[in-house]
Amino acid sequence: MRLLFIENREKTYFWAAIARRLAAMGHDVAWLVQNPPFARDLPGRVYVIPFPGRRELDHRLDLADFPALATDRGRQHFEAGSAHYAYYSERIGAILDTEKPGLVIGESTLFHELLAIDLCEKRHIPFTYPGSERYPPGRFSMYGGATQKPLIESGEALDWDKAVDLATRVRDRHVIPEYMTRGARQSTVLPRLRRILSRGRVIFGRWRGEHYNTPSIRRKYALTRMAKRNLERWRAIAGVPADPARTILYPLQQQPENTIDVWGRPDCDQVDILRRILAAAPADVAVAVKGNPRPYYEVSDALLDLAEAEPRLHMLPLDWSMEQALAGTTGAVTVTGTVGYEAVCGRGRCLSVAHPVLNADFPDFTAPSIEAAVLRLLDDPEAGRGSPELGARLMQRLYRRSFPGLINDPISDPLAMAPANIEAVARGIDSALARLEAGEV
Repeated sequence: MRLLFIENREKTYFWAAIARRLAAMGHDVAWLVQNPPFARDLPGRVYVIPFPGRRELDHRLDLADFPALATDRGRQHFEAGSAHYAYYSERIGAILDTEKPGLVIGESTLFHELLAIDLCEKRHIPFTYPGSERYPPGRFSMYGGATQKPLIESGEALDWDKAVDLATRVRDRHVIPEYMTRGARQSTVLPRLRRILSRGRVIFGRWRGEHYNTPSIRRKYALTRMAKRNLERWRAIAGVPADPARTILYPLQQQPENTIDVWGRPDCDQVDILRRILAAAPADVAVAVKGNPRPYYEVSDALLDLAEAEPRLHMLPLDWSMEQALAGTTGAVTVTGTVGYEAVCGRGRCLSVAHPVLNADFPDFTAPSIEAAVLRLLDDPEAGRGSPELGARLMQRLYRRSFPGLINDPISDPLAMAPANIEAVARGIDSALARLEAGEV
């Protein structure tokens, strides 16, 4: 099959290794590159999009013309603006028309990837974002376009007894998602050297003109200072609600992150979500906010301003675990958080508003809106309350849609580049391509 990979900075190292293996299996490989320093040593044909000149930028654009970029992190956080959208849209479209790929492989994260998803949809070209599943660990799904719904499923089965055991370990916190365990794998010398090299490429790309996905040093410094300042504000006002039975938990999701910015649309403004929870809940109900273990730009001025102005909003101590947060509240509301899956396994209570697999197969753990989730948690003591047996059904469903292997960049997770993992991921994608060619999608 003709495959077109889309460059995504450090993740490109990983996908280059996968592409080489797929090329050896007989697939035809090409690349679309937005950031030129990451175009080195790529297998197959490489299309590098030049950075636009001043005359090629259009400052009169209506953002309504680019709905796929509603949550573009470059525009929202990095002062990148939108004048470059039409330029890149035209050139990405031209590459798609030249290559006519049978499948495009990329992410739903950066602006050029979101543009590519939109352009592929208009041309009826399948686009997949292969990403690690949270559970079961060590597997990935091939999500379709900008959704959490798999484009292609493996159909593999997980034995019931193993599924119950896994769900029980999820409930008891004896197994956690792979993304929560990466930190310990980044401390060795080689990953540090890779990180330095990669940072050098990012800085070089910024110097050459990559101003759209990469913030300036000034902007990066300002955002980092904001986050640190607001964490101090959080610590100063942290507190615990008096009545757990009349308290709704909202675990903050990290932003910018496609998990909520793209998959969570339209519920991706977390300060607005908190306002909506407060408005939906009776006056005697409090709202507790748990910080993300890896806080980022979601710890904003607007968030802390709201917390200081609203007496019913409690910022839980930053060192509180999820177990403490769940024990101190009646249940949680989430958009796409992992806590939604864990509740099915019996770990706390939670209702999710944007988990398609829960919407389809586990309606007792979902709600059609933030407001409905609040009322249901308060009115129905059993809503969002699971067990290992229910969790086993969820583990089997997630296993059936996923493939074996870890997907990550070698900077964040050196184990992703292990030869055995590269082989596993490549074989999983190859089997998916066979099903795609057979017309099973």
